[in-house]
Amino acid sequence: MSDSEDVSGTVWRDDMWLSSYPLNYHTALDYFSCSPFWDPGCNNVRARLEQRPLAELHGVEYTLDSCQEPHLFVICKQLRKAADLAAPEMFFYILDGSVYQTPTIHAAFSARLNRCMYNVQRAFLRLQSDLDPLVKPIPTPSATSNMQTLAPQQQISSKRRLPNPDDIHATNRIISHVLRKNAFAANDQQQTSVLSSEPSDLHLPHVRANTPAASGVAS
Repeated sequence: MSDSEDVSGTVWRDDMWLSSYPLNYHTALDYFSCSPFWDPGCNNVRARLEQRPLAELHGVEYTLDSCQEPHLFVICKQLRKAADLAAPEMFFYILDGSVYQTPTIHAAFSARLNRCMYNVQRAFLRLQSDLDPLVKPIPTPSATSNMQTLAPQQQISSKRRLPNPDDIHATNRIISHVLRKNAFAANDQQQTSVLSSEPSDLHLPHVRANTPAASGVAS
């Protein structure tokens, strides 16, 4: 595998190897050497053939950087320039028997930035559709093709509906009718309470009789 080749989307797995050997700290590099990510001309192969320590060779080598047995193993591809100097070039990881290449910082940052831009764009489109009730709802990118196949009647019905003036006038008439009925009921109840009261409770004006006797005494 060349250094310029991008295989971040490649996943490799060997179920036959996993069924025959255990995957642990001592066998992780052996399992990784069967994958297409392995460089056949690396220092690991040379050190095994020449029976020499790995630190004495200069060039590309693979080391087990860290692990969480038995699920995760991180492998570092590094360029050794001296016995005590090695520069990491690329990282790979084995997750539950599947080998992956870790994405670069540029690829990870670009993916996160694209996701943020998509969310911001969708937020502005939704805000625009909420502020303008006469505009048709903004379709999602995945549903654009489906919206184009809708009939004109269905597209018109997707617009937001405004209140009908006839419905508003009818509602006002009903409210006015109910208020008048309540006022008439209160008036009838007051009149009924006055008629049903006893005579002693009524304060009638005192009328003097204009009799002849009374008129003669007055004279």
